[in-house]
Amino acid sequence: MPLPALNAYGAKVAGLTYLARSAAYALIVRDGRLALMRQDGKLDLPGGGIEGDETPQEAVVRECREEAGFEVAVGAFVGEVLQYFINTDGKPYANHARIYLADIVAERPETKVEMDHDTEWLTPVDALLALEKEGYAAVLLQALRNHLIDAG
Repeated sequence: MPLPALNAYGAKVAGLTYLARSAAYALIVRDGRLALMRQDGKLDLPGGGIEGDETPQEAVVRECREEAGFEVAVGAFVGEVLQYFINTDGKPYANHARIYLADIVAERPETKVEMDHDTEWLTPVDALLALEKEGYAAVLLQALRNHLIDAG
């Protein structure tokens, strides 16, 4: 039986070859606010590409540490989408994004290595409107509608 197709988001520019990429992201809520990462003026969920033989959950742990200095415990799977985008390095990606709930268990700023990422805390509704990638916003909306995250 074939797997169901993923909902696809983002503008796919004609003539570009999109690199297939597997990635994992976190929905982290603290004090009623959702963690977003600001890079190059754009807001995104904490997370990124899966490396080597990592599981998606292991990628979430590593990416949260590298981008924000957060040690996280990965929780429930929330959803997945295919998001087309052109990365900050100029490469076009067809990003298979898996999104999980996660909780911060410790803050270790010394483990942050991606200094071009800044953490911002927004209400979930403000985050829904501010996220650059509409596929991730769609998964956040699903989490809100399913009461996995409190809208505040």
